[in-house]
Amino acid sequence: MSRTSRIAALIGDFHHEPGPMRAAREAAAGSDARIDFFNDPLAAPWEHLHDCGVLVVAREGRVAPRESKTLWFTERHERAIAAFVRVDSADTTRLLESSAPDYGSSTTARAHACVAGRVFCFTPGHRAEVLADPAYRRFLTNGIQWVQRRL
Repeated sequence: MSRTSRIAALIGDFHHEPGPMRAAREAAAGSDARIDFFNDPLAAPWEHLHDCGVLVVAREGRVAPRESKTLWFTERHERAIAAFVRVDSADTTRLLESSAPDYGSSTTARAHACVAGRVFCFTPGHRAEVLADPAYRRFLTNGIQWVQRRL
């Protein structure tokens, strides 16, 4: 199996059930991709991200948001992701913007080539009906295929 067809996906947290996220990613990745899903951030392959062509982080950084502000996301995780991505933000293409009265405006999808490959960042809605939407799945599929150099 090639590096570009292997996907590591860290999904689900206190607020977001992993089932709909898993179904959306499986539908978007295609039948020839290997997806390793992780609900526990400590079980994710942080030291072996170089073996993956795609990294999905669809999880809040806090361990138990209602109980404490303790983060699972440490400097170690940040370094692993930074080494995986190596982004030059000057070459970033903004693909999608969103705005909400409570949160303001932000870039919710962007893409860029980097030293080791390509990066597609997508921070969409997280409710089950959004994850099941055909347009959402088509956008996610295109992003994954672009990262894997299939588009």
